[in-house]
Amino acid sequence: MKIYYISLRWKIIHTLWSVVTAGLILGAFSYFLKFFLIMYIIFGAIFLVAGIYTLSHTKIIITEKGIEYHVPLAFAYEVLWGNIDEVGYYWFREGLFADRNSININYVSRNIYATFMGYRQSVFIPLSSFSNNWRDSELGQRIKQYAPRLFEEENKKSV
Repeated sequence: MKIYYISLRWKIIHTLWSVVTAGLILGAFSYFLKFFLIMYIIFGAIFLVAGIYTLSHTKIIITEKGIEYHVPLAFAYEVLWGNIDEVGYYWFREGLFADRNSININYVSRNIYATFMGYRQSVFIPLSSFSNNWRDSELGQRIKQYAPRLFEEENKKSV
């Protein structure tokens, strides 16, 4: 079993993204009512602390059995190697896709249940968030060890 945490680059990107989003939404309200300025400061601090906590504890665990993806305060699930469909891209990140019906859910926040379980048929594990050039890193080598079929297209191209 090996644990990988999200890379510093993606921690910074996600933190800035959440702070800017909260700033735009609450900042617009605070322009019209001074009450929202206080709310802006309070909620901004909460978003920042929750974001930093979540990003510092987001992880994937690679085992012989499969891969587990944990995002604190949101969800945690496990996918067996045989249930992973493909390697692909989603929102500028590369990772693994699996059918949502084939995952073992360890935890799902009530707040995101509708989005997580009702929006897409597949789930995505963003491997590029955990390692720059993940295919050539230790992370990629572990995945190749347990699920070499995911890299068959890559091997055909190099021959």
